[in-house]
Amino acid sequence: MNVYVSTTTRLQPFDVHRVDLTEESDRNATEYVEELDTDFNVSNGDEVFVLWVTYRGMDEYNDDTDGEVLWVFKDFKVAAEAQGLWYRYGAGERYITFANDSGKYVQLFNPVVGYRKELINTKLKKFVVGV
Repeated sequence: MNVYVSTTTRLQPFDVHRVDLTEESDRNATEYVEELDTDFNVSNGDEVFVLWVTYRGMDEYNDDTDGEVLWVFKDFKVAAEAQGLWYRYGAGERYITFANDSGKYVQLFNPVVGYRKELINTKLKKFVVGV
């Protein structure tokens, strides 16, 4: 099932604002909407946990803070385990492997690994879908 995660644009420090079931809403020009596929059914009012990383460039041409949403979870324990892996390996590994809610392993490209980027933080936050 798809969910839509609203984040700030690159004009501001990266943050996640909300999770919706549809792409249409009262969003403004300071938000970016990313579509993510979940391995569980989601309804308005459900609690979900969004995992994302923030990072910054480390040269004179690219010193802005940026971020990327990695995954949406239903189970907090599974989400916290994934966050721990991203925290532990996010500064250097090209791919990070973690379990999703259905127990399958997912391997994602690490957006922090690249030309002179520095991991700032991994974040995990609870959202109520559609609120």
